[in-house]
Amino acid sequence: MHEETERLLGERLLRAEVLEPGELEVARLESAKTGMPLRRALVNLGFAPETLVTALLAELLGRERAADLEHFPAQPEALAAVPRELAFRLRLLPLRVEQDGVLLLAGADPEDAGALDELTAALGPGARVRLLLAGELELAAALERCYGGDGGRELARLQRELENTLGVPGFAESTQQQTVVSWVEALLAAAVRHGASDLHCEPEQAYVRFRYRLDGILHHMCCLHRDHWAAPAVRLKVLAGMDIAERQSPQDGRFSMRLAGREVDFRLSTLPTLHGENLVLRVLDHGHGAVQLGGLGLSPPLLTCLERALARPQGILLVTGPTGSGKTTTLYAMLEHLNREAVHIVTLEEPVEQPMPRVRQVSMEGALRMDYASGVRALLRQDPDIVLIGEIRSSEVARLALRAALTGHLVLATLHAESAVGAIPRLLDLGVNRSLLAGNLKAVAAQRLVRCLCASCRRPCPDALEEAFRAGSCEHCGGHGYQGRRPLLELLLFEEELADALDSGVTPGELRSMARARGFRSMAEVGMELVRSGVTTREELGRVVDLPPSPDADAAPGKRA
Repeated sequence: MHEETERLLGERLLRAEVLEPGELEVARLESAKTGMPLRRALVNLGFAPETLVTALLAELLGRERAADLEHFPAQPEALAAVPRELAFRLRLLPLRVEQDGVLLLAGADPEDAGALDELTAALGPGARVRLLLAGELELAAALERCYGGDGGRELARLQRELENTLGVPGFAESTQQQTVVSWVEALLAAAVRHGASDLHCEPEQAYVRFRYRLDGILHHMCCLHRDHWAAPAVRLKVLAGMDIAERQSPQDGRFSMRLAGREVDFRLSTLPTLHGENLVLRVLDHGHGAVQLGGLGLSPPLLTCLERALARPQGILLVTGPTGSGKTTTLYAMLEHLNREAVHIVTLEEPVEQPMPRVRQVSMEGALRMDYASGVRALLRQDPDIVLIGEIRSSEVARLALRAALTGHLVLATLHAESAVGAIPRLLDLGVNRSLLAGNLKAVAAQRLVRCLCASCRRPCPDALEEAFRAGSCEHCGGHGYQGRRPLLELLLFEEELADALDSGVTPGELRSMARARGFRSMAEVGMELVRSGVTTREELGRVVDLPPSPDADAAPGKRA
């Protein structure tokens, strides 16, 4: 990027109050030191979101922006025109062939004329191309998504090489080691490409099964004979900094690896089982950044209520739900909404799953001499305005959170409770004073995650009384019928009347009835709206929340639910 363009980009970001002058100077120094373009330095340092930087750069250069590349349905004919190896090497993603025969491409470097020339030459005489500007991170993710099928073949190829190399006389030890390294990297890359949250390596009597968790559901990936598993298992434990000789005790570790053009973190947990060590890797892909509050998929009334709760300068706001229900994502969206220059935000997490600029994040995994209670005491001495506590898990932490609210802080925290109303008896069981709680608890959000129907293959369901669509199967969703998830969120606002009722000692049932009279809707009710609007199915909704019997369960013969 030319110096003049970089100067103008910096000025635009300053005028938009996205950057402070000092931050721009730091980014310029980082750019000069590392040789990376200023736009990449701004994004890497967390000073500006990639979407905004790319949009401003496109405007300055007079180029069209490749909008919403994450969900752009690349045309099969366009993908077929450019081999996978060439697309990845040139960092160019074919999107579609226009009516006039021009191949539309997405690229992150507007000044790399050499890449366009090489591609045009490879396409043959008369080929014409047009470049849309994209961010580097979103481009890398889109390349993996659109060319993902070849990645699966690459994993299978490396597995055959692994099976034909390990322990076979004639192969040098260095060759065998490199084969193990390549296969492990391909396995992790496949999990990232699938969008997995977890990767399971499960030893059975004669083989090891690999499954990945996508949208809360485990799916088969591949199998490996157990004779070939020892070396890859050691490789993973070495990466995570574990004791490779220890196989009889559980271990935990973590490591980072650059995959799909971005840094991905993995948390590895081992557990001795009947047939050997079970390995589970948590995939922490920071490439997409924190979700915006408006991007959670909440209804406009619910989003307005949540924003109203967050606008309060002090008090406690809880997010409840089981493990894997999306509590951390929702909390990060809240922090993103609150994160501005005028406030000091400090978090206590186990672990830190998404680095955020301007937020002081403390990882309990690294703070070996500190538990949650001492951690809360320490961060309250850091002059915070907003405090995030990863989990209220003891009476002492609950009392400290309440004390923080009493002393003028806004406290965000998670709590294990079945529902929004169920958070109240849980807090009382932890010894929290009811009157103090009534005066300081501002809101409780309970949530679950429900899978969304794939828009490309969902099938109309005209004979059901409640469902609009059912799941199909296509290449876009990997044959699963669902793609992505949305939160089901019930929000209980403790404004004056409900706070008074809580103070007076009402039962949870009475509290729920009062809340319903003021517009409160349960997760099941929110979910049924999504079913009726075709976002998900009743079957999927029933997987995550309790539902009453379907009204068409007793329908006449011939009517299917």
